[in-house]
Amino acid sequence: MNYGLLEDSIDNNVINSFHSYEYLVEYRLENLDKYFLSSIGFVYSQIENYKSDAILFNIKKQFKIKEIDASLSLNNFGIILNSYTSNKQDPPYKIQFSLNNIFLDKNFNIGYDLVYNNYLSSPLHIISFSKDFNNFLKFRISNSTNYKKLKIYNDYKDYLYGLSIGFTLYTDTNTAIDIGFLNLGPAGYVYGITLNI
Repeated sequence: MNYGLLEDSIDNNVINSFHSYEYLVEYRLENLDKYFLSSIGFVYSQIENYKSDAILFNIKKQFKIKEIDASLSLNNFGIILNSYTSNKQDPPYKIQFSLNNIFLDKNFNIGYDLVYNNYLSSPLHIISFSKDFNNFLKFRISNSTNYKKLKIYNDYKDYLYGLSIGFTLYTDTNTAIDIGFLNLGPAGYVYGITLNI
């Protein structure tokens, strides 16, 4: 994920500018699929000259509530190998409950996520809509209660903050490429690209 060029400025005078980005390599632990989905990963992150890396573990249990797909997951549980600073920190784990494939029709569905982040005081609510156009393309749009922390104008623009848009491209070889964009209001936009092989 590339957070782009960040600028430290006062009255439009740029004092400092730097890039920020993260790389994640994740391996799915298929031998545990009988019980739950799990993966282990390595993440490298850099903000200006500050660098950090960690080993992370994710676990997810999927189940059904009537006809709706549901899941409960624990993400980013692990250890930080090198921290940005000398302060000892734990990875910012999160617990997530999801409802997926609430169908409106065959190719269009709604999803809902309730996310608890250990570094936030209140849970995050996310609503999403997705549309399958064909076997090779899926479009997604979502918004979350995170926009409340980005409000500055007290008008319609505040409801666009936290809005994310993305799409998935599928290939004949079961490879998927996800591309997504997130509106962070005054902080700008973030984009991410994921390759699932």
